[in-house]
Amino acid sequence: SFASRPIPSSVCFSTRPSSPAKQESSPAPPVPATPVPVSYAPFALCSTTLTTCASNSGKTQFLTRVIQQRHIFFQESHRISRVVYLNGASFDHPWSGSSLGLEVVSLALDDFNDPASLVSPYDIVVIDDLLQVTPSVDFLMKYGTHHYQLYVFLITQSCLSSSLYGLLRLVHNVLLLFGNSATSRLAQHLVQRFYLFS
Repeated sequence: SFASRPIPSSVCFSTRPSSPAKQESSPAPPVPATPVPVSYAPFALCSTTLTTCASNSGKTQFLTRVIQQRHIFFQESHRISRVVYLNGASFDHPWSGSSLGLEVVSLALDDFNDPASLVSPYDIVVIDDLLQVTPSVDFLMKYGTHHYQLYVFLITQSCLSSSLYGLLRLVHNVLLLFGNSATSRLAQHLVQRFYLFS
């Protein structure tokens, strides 16, 4: 129960107004507000996030920071023990196991043919430099993310005017890093197509 836990110094306190009679005799001590647990996490379990921006704009570096601070950004973060890194160009991953504090498994995207044999529940799956949606990636987005209880990140350079445009209807989140005009155009497109304003 939260009543038995110490309240952090950053939590705001509220006081109950005392009646005039009580103020004359002895003022009532402040009553701390009951802290509310923070349950929101940007990256929920069983979700797919599309990250897009130009090459060398820091997409992978940004994701590295997010994974390092997973207790803030991920739902059920205490269950995460592994990152599965898939790359369209090679199988080398950009992290050492010590930099993330997690086991890292890397594989070339072309060799990712059987998701069920590779992933485990609560894995963070990073598909980097995605150039086309392979059958395995399509399966992972439509079914695997939910059935295998994964956090999936798709990293692309562009998706607005490419074969990857269909990703927008399959993902749960779109994370944009504004490093070029193409990303700004994608943001405008998302606002116009996916959000209705009265």
